[in-house]
Amino acid sequence: MKYIKKIFLMLLVLAAGIVMSCEMEVKGKSLSIKEPEYSDIDGDFQESGDERLWSILIYMAADNNLEAAAIEDLCELESSKINSNKVSLFALIDRNPNYDSSNDNWTGSRMYKISTGNAAGSKVIKSTEISCENIGLIAGQNSELDMSSTYVLSGALEYIMSRYPAENYALIVWGHGTGWRSQNQSEEFDQGLFKGFCSDASSDCIMTLYQFSDALKTALGQRKLDFLGFDTCYGGEIEILYQLRDSAQYLAGSEGLIAFSGWDYKYLFDYFEDQGIYSRESLAQSTVEQFKEKYAYTNRASIIVSDQSYVSDYTETFNEFSAFVANKISNLEIQQEVFDILYSGKPCTTEKYTYGKENYDVYLDVSSMIENLNDYFTKSGNLSQSEKNELKVLYEKFIELDKKIFLESWASDREKGGAGVYFSTLSANGLLATSHPEAYISDSTYYQIDFVKDCKGYVPLKNTGESLLDKLFYTQF
Repeated sequence: MKYIKKIFLMLLVLAAGIVMSCEMEVKGKSLSIKEPEYSDIDGDFQESGDERLWSILIYMAADNNLEAAAIEDLCELESSKINSNKVSLFALIDRNPNYDSSNDNWTGSRMYKISTGNAAGSKVIKSTEISCENIGLIAGQNSELDMSSTYVLSGALEYIMSRYPAENYALIVWGHGTGWRSQNQSEEFDQGLFKGFCSDASSDCIMTLYQFSDALKTALGQRKLDFLGFDTCYGGEIEILYQLRDSAQYLAGSEGLIAFSGWDYKYLFDYFEDQGIYSRESLAQSTVEQFKEKYAYTNRASIIVSDQSYVSDYTETFNEFSAFVANKISNLEIQQEVFDILYSGKPCTTEKYTYGKENYDVYLDVSSMIENLNDYFTKSGNLSQSEKNELKVLYEKFIELDKKIFLESWASDREKGGAGVYFSTLSANGLLATSHPEAYISDSTYYQIDFVKDCKGYVPLKNTGESLLDKLFYTQF
């Protein structure tokens, strides 16, 4: 009888194990596989976070000529005084073999749980290396990740959010950035032509905005990041804000170039700690304050933090205003005057940003662009009174949204920072290219960012030719 009972109990235990394994696979994205790996390598699957208000991942794509700057910024993070019980900082860094030999000159990829409060000015990484098994990263083993891979980005973010739960989550994208570019299968890959974020020299790839957006959707599901920052050049374009409108509450970025050294992370997190609030708004303010302190005397430096809840209305109004202006460009004289106002003429006061070399893009500041176009058409004799009234309504609507969308903004040489918008690309002779990339022409390719699909009052169109860029670049009178 005892023997039968023992067999029966063994069968019950075995059945319970099978049921638990099945539940894990259904409810927890194959946790039946991942949980033993995490517990074997890194303790319990989910670290206790009773006090943790933030988990912040700095995604450092430094497998390029920014390698030395990445090490410097890691040390800045370590020297901050942020309370690591309340704010947990993580850095996923991918190094390059050629640009920095410090810290034993290891190459490849590592993830660190940042230890704070270290001596300022230290050049030695002291943080704890941790494993991130779901992207193939094991502490103490050499690994080479492709930081341009959506799998790596989404996997790293998923790991931080599941392993280190917090009230708020943030992602800071660190490295090179070139703005809006979406995926276009008809173009051969070229770093100069085919642009985005997270340049990875070892894989000779870069992550497009379309791919970046897709990676965030995979990692986040139905939730949003509380804060998304771009410590890159050209991270504050309207195309980026619009593409990521449902992925974050607040988004920080610059519409132009920033220095190799990027953000000052010690100042940022010291300021954040000093506020003692740990709110999303406080992190946004801290981000702008560190940038302002570091680049106060740098020409044409700017940064914004956008409230993403206003991005759809802001973009729609920009599109409507652009369509109105396009409709009023009815002859060669108006066409040339509008072009001069926006880009090259003597009356041009529209802010523009570019690296200034062949194949590099030109971005216009959206706010100054709208301001100057409104001023021109209001004062010109090209509009009837009813048309001027229509323009006034559009302009006032835009100005109201322009005040709301930027939670924080700063610029070194004007009243405030703003968002940029792609205008054209420079050719070999320094002039503007005679055509726009196919990926920026509405309905031309499959993998198009949302701005190109939705803003047909501004972007070139494949057939009709009635948008603002169509009228300025392709319409002959």
